[in-house]
Amino acid sequence: MNDLEALAQGYRQFGSTSAVIGGLAFAAATAILATGAGSTERKTLSRPAIVTVGAATASAASLVFASVVWAFLSVQAVRAAAQAVTLDESVRALNRPASLAFIFGFGLFFVAVGASGWIGSRALGVFTGIVAALGGLGGLLLILRFAA
Repeated sequence: MNDLEALAQGYRQFGSTSAVIGGLAFAAATAILATGAGSTERKTLSRPAIVTVGAATASAASLVFASVVWAFLSVQAVRAAAQAVTLDESVRALNRPASLAFIFGFGLFFVAVGASGWIGSRALGVFTGIVAALGGLGGLLLILRFAA
């Protein structure tokens, strides 16, 4: 495996991870929205539900964007490897916005997790807030550990 093939494999892995987390965020937003879908009341969702849906939707959009960019980067890296040429720097530079979108979406995913408990009760909100903060901090430390 040459450097470009390894790079393509890395892009595929990041894209898959981003897509899975984005799918989870979208599923959470959809499930919460579905609870109020059959209501005729104007304001069926509580403030914590609205925050959760907003954060989950923004998370999903950011993570899906990152996944799509990494998929295209992977294709370009494989194409360059097959042609025995280097990957154009302008193509490589697309990794930065994808990475930033991933970090933003990953953070919002934990915001949605933390806010979701407040839909049920204060005690559950405190618990999910703590768990989400620890998970987000752990994820951030992991990202920083492997950031180049």
